[in-house]
Amino acid sequence: MSFTGLAIALLAACSADAPAAPPAQLAINPAQINLDHSADRQRIVIVLTSPDGQTRDVTAAAQLGFAADGIAGVENGALAPIADGETLLTASAEGQAAQARVIVRHMEKRRPVSFRNDVLPVLMKAGCNAGSCHGSAQGKNGFRLSLFGFEPDKDYVSLTRDVWSRRVDLADPHRSLMLSKPAGEVAHEGGRRLERGTPMYDLLAEWIAARTPDDPPDLPVLTGIECLPAEAVMRGAGQTQQLVVRATYSDGTDRDVTSLAVFDPTDALTAAVDANGQVTSGLPGEAFVMARFGTFALVTQVIVRAAETSFAWNDEPAANLIDEAIHAKLRKLQILPSDVADDATFLRRIYLDVLGVLPTREEIEAFLADAAADKRARLIDALLNRPEFPELWAMKWAELLRIESASQRISFKAMYRYNQWLRESILANKPLNAMVRELLTSEGGNFSTPAVNFYLVETDPTLIAENVAQVFAGIRIQCAQCHNHPFERWTQDDYYAFAAFFPQIGKKQAEDPRETVVFNSGAGDVRHLRDGRVMA
Repeated sequence: MSFTGLAIALLAACSADAPAAPPAQLAINPAQINLDHSADRQRIVIVLTSPDGQTRDVTAAAQLGFAADGIAGVENGALAPIADGETLLTASAEGQAAQARVIVRHMEKRRPVSFRNDVLPVLMKAGCNAGSCHGSAQGKNGFRLSLFGFEPDKDYVSLTRDVWSRRVDLADPHRSLMLSKPAGEVAHEGGRRLERGTPMYDLLAEWIAARTPDDPPDLPVLTGIECLPAEAVMRGAGQTQQLVVRATYSDGTDRDVTSLAVFDPTDALTAAVDANGQVTSGLPGEAFVMARFGTFALVTQVIVRAAETSFAWNDEPAANLIDEAIHAKLRKLQILPSDVADDATFLRRIYLDVLGVLPTREEIEAFLADAAADKRARLIDALLNRPEFPELWAMKWAELLRIESASQRISFKAMYRYNQWLRESILANKPLNAMVRELLTSEGGNFSTPAVNFYLVETDPTLIAENVAQVFAGIRIQCAQCHNHPFERWTQDDYYAFAAFFPQIGKKQAEDPRETVVFNSGAGDVRHLRDGRVMA
């Protein structure tokens, strides 16, 4: 055999043995489409995911087909019902295919316009009930709405009954102030918010023409939303990804509310989003797009990779679980880890992080002169055994737990014992989950069982709930005390339901009159601020 023939044979053998690259994957979002009445529509988004995790919105280029004719069709980019039944939707793009189940029901029904499920979302989308407009505490120019529609009963009265019902004109809906002002046909300080002839304008006009009906008591209640796709990994600037928001209701139905959802990016330079939910990539990095509808909010993660495609992971070894998590994120972002710090930089950082002090000249010289491969690990172990370590970290935790000598709620002795318990816990290398468990579940006197002082620094159940959420979960829930959180997914119900864990904490005087005993009284409740109901 000639050399050329041998080379070709070897290449063929290598090619045969090499594992084939995994194919790209195509997905239809949502994976099941439910159309529950004649006017129901569902937008779909078709995403192609490459083997390296990059995603592309291929909806416009995909070929669509139905397993059975006459059940559903495509109308203006959305699925529309034709007749009751069930079929499969198949999408194909770039040699890949995906399927989604399509179910059509109740074609004989037409869903009436709902004040809570339709009108209020339009006002929210238009910004009418935002904090900068009529949703502020004082309202605007005599017209006040609840923030983001969180109190629909009051909003209904404001729109239909307040100031002699001047905001709606039942005889001529288009002359209603709630239409003519946001449409710019009457002077409006907030500017133009609606366009005549658009779906949102027409929906409000239809509700007014129906004589502004209030919702029936058995109205299906919004129970949640989903934002699809949940993740987008884009390469370079100028790429687009459409988002779809679907709401679910208490009667088991769902609905495409993309046109009524409010979208906000955490970093518009990386991921800008328009009012219709189309994301456009920008600078490399990571951002999140929040979709809000009603009382619910969800985020889609958007990762933008650099336009260059020559990325190769350098197989940096992971020393622990934290490294593994960081490396997984860096691989997704296609960013190589920073180089390992030199000895002098490492020494300065580890002293400041662990002890809060700089190394001495002698310590620097000794470390730099040490040629052993394990000198960094040995140094960490040595620093963790120095007295400065528990002192520094007890101080950091004392600040979080509000252990203050000037506290008006606990005595100086209790404060000292609390701080000593914290220092001893850190010195004993007590796991953080065990330390937090002690803080939240301990019972006894605040001298003999110092961890119970956590419930004496603050005694109001709602404030305890806020402290627990912020210190141990990193979540600020304070805004949800008065209304649903405007920038998070926490609702007012969530706030008071969480606070309901803490009112049963009892307190009594110990034999030593300076000491307080904390115990589980087994009784106590928290009432919702808005309607006074007992939360559980």
